[in-house]
Amino acid sequence: MQMILKYKSLTNWVFTDNPMYAFYNDLIVPPEIAVISYKRINSGDLTFTKMLAILNKYHPEQVILTRWTTQIKSEKSLMDYINANYSITYTNSIKTEEHYVLKNLSKVLNHL
Repeated sequence: MQMILKYKSLTNWVFTDNPMYAFYNDLIVPPEIAVISYKRINSGDLTFTKMLAILNKYHPEQVILTRWTTQIKSEKSLMDYINANYSITYTNSIKTEEHYVLKNLSKVLNHL
């Protein structure tokens, strides 16, 4: 939560597999991922290709992974995009929770 708050003033969109993190901080997520459930993923309603399209469409300033971290990290195209455009700011000891910010966002914050 501290990392989310650190970048809150520079954030328009948050891409997260657990929207409560955004909502608790009065931030918004793209409507397409406001509800991410096992049913949506397992039925193919929300695919990794769609997630990548959401990242490209909204260019969220923060990415927070807490529920589907293993699955998302195993998807090469998603991780290639995230690694190319974001800097990791936090990962827990077992690497199941991660926080990223747009690469230029951390530079902006350092200049404030």
